[in-house]
Amino acid sequence: MKGAILRFSKKNRELESKLSVTHKIDRLTARLLLNRGITEPEEVASFLTAPLSALHDPDLIPGLKTSAGRIVSAIEEKQKIVVYGDYDVDGITGSALLLRFLRDVGANADCYLPDREKEGYGLNVHAVEKIARVGCKLLVTVDNGVSAVEETKRANELGLDVIITDHHLKQGDSLPEAFAIANLHVDSGQYPYNYLCGAGIAFKLCSSVRRELHRRGAPKESLPNLKRNLDLVALATVADCVPLTGENRIVVRHGLAEIENTDNPGLAALKKNAGAGTKITSEQIAFGLAPRINAAGRLACPKIAFDLLLTHEKRVAVKLAGELEEINKKRREIQSDILTSAIKVAEETFDPESDRALVLGHDSWSQGVIGIVAAGLVERYGVPVAIVGFDGDTGRGSVRGLPGFDCSAALAEISECLKGFGGHKMAAGFALRKEDYSRMKERFLAVCSRLLENVDTRPVLEIDDEIDPTLFNMEKYNAIEPLAPFGEGNRAPLFLGKSVDFTDVRYIGKDGSTIRLDLAGGASMVGFSLGSRVRKSGAITFDVVYTPELNHFNGNSRLQLRIVDIVS
Repeated sequence: MKGAILRFSKKNRELESKLSVTHKIDRLTARLLLNRGITEPEEVASFLTAPLSALHDPDLIPGLKTSAGRIVSAIEEKQKIVVYGDYDVDGITGSALLLRFLRDVGANADCYLPDREKEGYGLNVHAVEKIARVGCKLLVTVDNGVSAVEETKRANELGLDVIITDHHLKQGDSLPEAFAIANLHVDSGQYPYNYLCGAGIAFKLCSSVRRELHRRGAPKESLPNLKRNLDLVALATVADCVPLTGENRIVVRHGLAEIENTDNPGLAALKKNAGAGTKITSEQIAFGLAPRINAAGRLACPKIAFDLLLTHEKRVAVKLAGELEEINKKRREIQSDILTSAIKVAEETFDPESDRALVLGHDSWSQGVIGIVAAGLVERYGVPVAIVGFDGDTGRGSVRGLPGFDCSAALAEISECLKGFGGHKMAAGFALRKEDYSRMKERFLAVCSRLLENVDTRPVLEIDDEIDPTLFNMEKYNAIEPLAPFGEGNRAPLFLGKSVDFTDVRYIGKDGSTIRLDLAGGASMVGFSLGSRVRKSGAITFDVVYTPELNHFNGNSRLQLRIVDIVS
């Protein structure tokens, strides 16, 4: 990480005290709310309680009510429905919750998940034709489809109605001629929140179908309680890095509670293998549960993770979770090898003084993990990164960017070099012919150079307060917990410790990139990927930016202070 810019929040002790008294909250809690611009009484109460009653009417999403009507008709007419998902956490969990719901309400439903290596992202004609041959009459996409113009046309030719639920930006000027499209990035209508992930849209579709079934005569007590599906929505929302604000904050807050108390054998087995404690946090999803689900789609078959989430048998769940564990171990090994190789190439070619982006490609790099590697390189070099893995004459690439840099928009500017692309501002993917790689690299570097001209790409750390880390205890941690879950759009609190005296430095792991710094009195702080910043042992003093979190190991949780940056 490049040296960060520290930005200190302004203090308003009078308003802080007022919030604390009015809402009966700790002064530190009030301070953190103020730092995030949350000051009005109703806003404070809503943020802290995150009530399910605040979820918006699903039928305000354009296309959703029409989709629900068509699905209910298919159920009544016993038509076969196929849910077409994706191979990442969002696509797998969204497909699982939609299929589970459809089967619970009596639908003749099945699911199709594409193979990353053989089929790539989204709808493909071969899959559509295969689905048509099994008698499907209604195809519902989850987390994909908004750019599948030709594939939807082929589905229509084969007699399939297509409902597209997605949250990606569309490519090109045309939309698929689907029966209905529910995508807030295509048309948000009167819906007041635009940041739902694919599983979030699928959850809203379930809500609308449930309402339509009741309207057509089904007693409410006979219909599924959708609250239990919030576990899968929370997994997807955190993993897909959409903002944890508004509705996303609500579904994740309640979804974490569902995961904690789950009776889902698959989630229980996944939690155990991830070493999750009794308290589930967004960080545990991001670094424990989600990578294991993702691993299936990256290196093997996403159906392993999909089946894990849907199984009712504990024995099957333990077996599938064990398979995921082995796949994830292999994924980490491959990822580490590629990152080492990529860094070696980058060190020979990248000029941090002049280059505003990094583009790398190789025949032996697995297309399933290059996105993670790209993210690691962004953190290391502080510039947008595009990595390509080639398979014969075709390459698939991933782009990861920085705040203020739009990955998808950058790819749109070089679309003439690509076979296709899609994604979000912070992450995008693309395909290209190997013969076009050099041109793509030249164009991408030029676009990044222009977009980032005179832009300071150093990370900005928003400091909430100055607190001596030796004084930070569980009481203070409990004061910040009401603001959780933390993630994109709701950052974890950051504190500055000035002139902190450390008695020793320990280097952990094969490469020594993780450090544990001992404080006077027996406490310690941990820093990931900071080993190269502190190459000495014995007593040392410097300023640190840190965040408090719970460390989960063997089912136990304890307070841990994680160093985010070393200032001096």
